[in-house]
Amino acid sequence: MERVLPELRTAFSDFSLDTYAETSEREVEQRLVRWFEDRRAGSMTLRQSLIGLAKTARLLREWSATHGSAEHYFLTLLAACGADPKRAAVALGTPDSPKKLPGLGVPIAAESLRNMGYDVCKPDRHVCRAVGSFGLVQFRNWPDRAGTKAPAASASEMLSTMAAVESLARGVGTRPTLFDNAIWLLCSQMGLHMSNARLASLVVAA
Repeated sequence: MERVLPELRTAFSDFSLDTYAETSEREVEQRLVRWFEDRRAGSMTLRQSLIGLAKTARLLREWSATHGSAEHYFLTLLAACGADPKRAAVALGTPDSPKKLPGLGVPIAAESLRNMGYDVCKPDRHVCRAVGSFGLVQFRNWPDRAGTKAPAASASEMLSTMAAVESLARGVGTRPTLFDNAIWLLCSQMGLHMSNARLASLVVAA
């Protein structure tokens, strides 16, 4: 992603909400998916994610026309969630939520809020398996903990993961966004890529 960042503004029409809202599925497939794949930044879910993003752009454009800005959507949600970005991420990313945005699960919703300046953990597979291995959150659906396999975290479990990381971060006097990046680097292939057993051993060692 770092390699393609300088070109993203051009690919996404200067990040225009109105322009992306008009992006068709055919254009996603023929232009955007190919653009990412040519730069070796593709993924199995890329097409569906980009289509979902266009649906989100249409929803936010409609909200903006009614309420004055797309930002108002998030500000209203944050207020309804007691100014708690963790709860807002769950509301934005859970399928049965009335505030669900297309193409966003809880981790990407949290990432979106981070990009807006909110200090919140992103409960992706790496952070969830680390928090689970540390014994801080009990995941009901984690039948195979071999190697680096992650739990199938529910929305409530991801909320608990965000809360656990926030508590740890506050305990050592740092920000949740910084602390969860450190956890992510323990787990990802771009970092140490620790196994679940190795993560659990860190607790014993501590």
